[in-house]
Amino acid sequence: MMELHRASFVEWQPTPVVSVKATSHFFGGKCVALARENGDLEMYDAHSWRLIGRVPGKDGDSISRLEWVQPFRVDGVSEEEYEELEEE
Repeated sequence: MMELHRASFVEWQPTPVVSVKATSHFFGGKCVALARENGDLEMYDAHSWRLIGRVPGKDGDSISRLEWVQPFRVDGVSEEEYEELEEE
């Protein structure tokens, strides 16, 4: 008995990348952010290149530059108080 398997292929064309920013201090120094022409923002594990997060863009959105920043801290607030503020 002969079995027939039919395969079809999709022409996949990823949206062009407009900005890439690697980090050395967030997530243990192993995160890469990538912005696409359509406004999508993707985050990858730099060691395995596994996608760890994605924020889809909306029509008309665009990203021209990426930058990593330190988390915002309020002066005079202890670490415990700051964590309580984040949970609220």
